[in-house]
Amino acid sequence: MKRFFPLMYDEPERGMHFALLAYWFIGFEVVPTFIPMLSDGYWDNLSVIPWFEIAYHVLNGVVILVMLRPYLADSFLNVQLDPKRFLLIVGFSVLVMLVPAVWAHYFMGPVAVNFFPITEKIVAITPGYLVELQPIFGTICFSLITPFAVAGLFYVSVFAPVCRHNRWLGYIAVTVFMAVPCILDVLWRGNGENVLTTFLLQLPIHWIACWTYQITDTVWAPVTALSIFNLGASVLVAIYSL
Repeated sequence: MKRFFPLMYDEPERGMHFALLAYWFIGFEVVPTFIPMLSDGYWDNLSVIPWFEIAYHVLNGVVILVMLRPYLADSFLNVQLDPKRFLLIVGFSVLVMLVPAVWAHYFMGPVAVNFFPITEKIVAITPGYLVELQPIFGTICFSLITPFAVAGLFYVSVFAPVCRHNRWLGYIAVTVFMAVPCILDVLWRGNGENVLTTFLLQLPIHWIACWTYQITDTVWAPVTALSIFNLGASVLVAIYSL
C-alpha cells in the first residue's frame, strides 16, 4: 500500500501554508460578503449575475497563482522527470472522477447542475448553471483558473503539509477543512441540504485529486486533473442543457 500512498516531499517554502490559510478569511468571508452588496439589484438579471461569480473565481485564482508562482515552477520539475507516468496517473484519475459527475447527471436530472464543475466556493450562482448561461467564459474559468484556486486553498495549504508526515491523515485533514466553507455557507444562507449534497458528491473527486498530488509528488497533478475534469463536466452540462 505504501507504493500507492507514499509519503510526500513536494510542498512550498515554510510559512506559505499559513499565508494561504490567512487568505481564507478574504476568499471565503470578505469577498463573498461584498459580492451580494455589489450585485444588489442584479440577482434576477441572468445576463449579469454570472459575471460576479466569474470575477470571484478569477480573483481567487490570480491571487493563488501569484502566491504560489515560485512553488509551481519548482514543482513542475517532478512532471518533467517522468511525463509519461504523470499523464497516465492524471488520465486514470480523471476517468474515475467523471463517475460521480455522470451518475449525478444521469440519475438526478436537472438538479445535477448545482454540483459540478468543482469550485472553491459558490457565491452567486451554481457552477453548472453558470456554464449554461455563459458556456464559453464559464468553461474557461472553471478549466483554467479555478483548479489553481482549489489546489492552493485546500491541497497545498492543508493536504500536503499533513500528508508529508502522515500518508493517511492528509485525507481526513482536507475533508475537515473543506467542510469549513460549507458550514459558513449554511450559516450565511441556510440551504443546508443542497450544501451537504454538493459536499458529499464533490468529496470523492477531491480525494482523487489529492491522491494524484501524493503519488506524483507534484501539485501540477491535481491542477491538471481538475482542469480536465471541469472541462468534461462543463461539456456534460452543455450537452444535458440542449
